[in-house]
Amino acid sequence: MKTLWNIMSVIAIAHLLALIGFGGFLFQSDRISRDRLEAVRAVFQPTLAEEQAALDQAVKDGTASVEGVSTINGNGSEEPSAGVAQRIKQLQTVEELVRERELRFDRDRQLLMSTLSIEHRKLEQERVELDAERTAFTEMIQHQKELREDEQFQKMVDILKGLSGKDLKAKFDALLQDGKMETVVDIIDAFDKRTAQKVLKEYQTAEENILAADLLIRIKDRGLTLGTP
Repeated sequence: MKTLWNIMSVIAIAHLLALIGFGGFLFQSDRISRDRLEAVRAVFQPTLAEEQAALDQAVKDGTASVEGVSTINGNGSEEPSAGVAQRIKQLQTVEELVRERELRFDRDRQLLMSTLSIEHRKLEQERVELDAERTAFTEMIQHQKELREDEQFQKMVDILKGLSGKDLKAKFDALLQDGKMETVVDIIDAFDKRTAQKVLKEYQTAEENILAADLLIRIKDRGLTLGTP
């Protein structure tokens, strides 16, 4: 037994010396260093099960990364290519132009509607005024016709023609004080030119000249003329 132990001890020492000699050879030939020893130690540090688990996790992470890249840059690209981005920008520009044209069209339409409404109201006002003038003119013509056919009015005119200008003015002043301006205008219009001038010459003050001018304007606005001798 002791002999066997001695033999095994000799073999172990021989192996140890051989290992030391091999290590010295590696150091001498620059085939091993402290960094390489650390790398070897790192290789054998994890168990096979741990190494397999790390490998599986790395494969899984790599697959997920590839799928993510495919999702971003593949057919379902979240970052469109330069051509697609340019096309989108062009469409957005066209859309903005269309929107601006729609807004401008709407503003122009509203302005046109407002203008048409104003013009329509003006035309309605002018029509109302024209109708009023037509009615007034028709009534005036009818009134003149009635006066020409009124014997009492014609007799009164004949009597007034025989008065002096001063007396005629006094008669007219009384009628004007009673607010009978239109009656005075009717009488003056029924006069001949000489009689009308006779009474109008009696209006000499500035205030009376204004009144005489007003009487003549009223006769002109009614489309009438002074009678002839």
